[in-house]
Amino acid sequence: MKILIVAEKPSVALDLARALLGVKEEGGKLFRGRTPLGDELTITCAAGHFLQLAKPEAYDAVHGKQYGKWRIADLPILPKPGWDFDEVPREKAERSLETLCGHLRAHEGGEIVNACDAGREGELIFRKILRHSGVDCTKTTLSRMWMQEMTEKAFRDAYRGRRPLSERDGLGEAGAIATAARLGLGVLVNRPLNAVDGAALLRLSDLPPRVGEAPEVAPRLAELALLEGDLRETFFPRLRTPDGAEPPEGLLAWADRLNATMDSFGSLEQWLELEQRVVRPHTRRVLGTLDRAFAGELRQRWLAWRDRFVPSLEAALRALRERAADRSRERLAELRAALSDRLPPDRRGEPLARLAVWSAASVPGVSSVLVGMRREPYVRALVPLLAWAPLSDPERAFLAAPTGASARGEGG
Repeated sequence: MKILIVAEKPSVALDLARALLGVKEEGGKLFRGRTPLGDELTITCAAGHFLQLAKPEAYDAVHGKQYGKWRIADLPILPKPGWDFDEVPREKAERSLETLCGHLRAHEGGEIVNACDAGREGELIFRKILRHSGVDCTKTTLSRMWMQEMTEKAFRDAYRGRRPLSERDGLGEAGAIATAARLGLGVLVNRPLNAVDGAALLRLSDLPPRVGEAPEVAPRLAELALLEGDLRETFFPRLRTPDGAEPPEGLLAWADRLNATMDSFGSLEQWLELEQRVVRPHTRRVLGTLDRAFAGELRQRWLAWRDRFVPSLEAALRALRERAADRSRERLAELRAALSDRLPPDRRGEPLARLAVWSAASVPGVSSVLVGMRREPYVRALVPLLAWAPLSDPERAFLAAPTGASARGEGG
């Protein structure tokens, strides 16, 4: 297998080559050899930041204005769909950058290892160059060597223990925030209570403890299935639908659909998205249409069926909602346990929402955190944060590794 290691500085690339390839050179920026396992190993380096933000005139083609010699009337610069800040090579770095990008492209389909400094800046330097190179990351193994000592043993241990680059995604984003701080740009954090937990959205806010036993889902879905079966047998054969319209049999079939998908919901927020945006609007629309479709004696039978169906559906939705809430409670408990030793002892018992906003606001470079203000109790609960000193090491909080079965996969 072809493996490329990218260090941040020439001196580190040389030390890596001595540790991993046994080279004797006293200098250089490119080293090749084979590992004991037979892999073809190439070691090279950057030289700090190769890229910088493009100057204003670079955006003239996108916005149709002359930002190189701008006037007050030309402002503001409003992003258009698909627009982003451009990054260009720093002065006198073009040749070195293109050489490095060539090595990266030559290893597409193999493995590319980030061996830049262990921190936000090293993460950002590597990711910017990788993005600029145009390497297809879906076809390439991306990994990270995390070296906190500059010894040959530490280099060899880091090489043997390299981890997927994706595990440091949060650190790469933090590096972008640090860059914004150096440039004097404000950084606003939105939706600080939303976390991506694998494939599920998890709200970082404590749920009230369960009172009593959770309602069983299976009996309620079974009752709903009987009612929906009665609908298909008694009413749909008498229903006229235009040519090309959806067959009526699929209009209300929640029992089968919910039974097939209920195990896929990892959090209360994920379930509420389906319930509030799909199940309830669709059901209201179908019931309203059927209310107008029947007349006479059949209408009376329809209304009687409707009076049984609506409470049965509500009971099934409530049971599924409680099931999803229990999963959120379990996940939030795991997260709080993982965070415990990364927070000051006197803050560990604080509400989770307060801890989430505090951690986001403590990241160096973040100038403000936008919180919802529709509910007064929520706002009042966050007001004490104004008097708190920043968390000394917010990165440790964001990189907490939750434990437990439900934590498998990529957390956020």
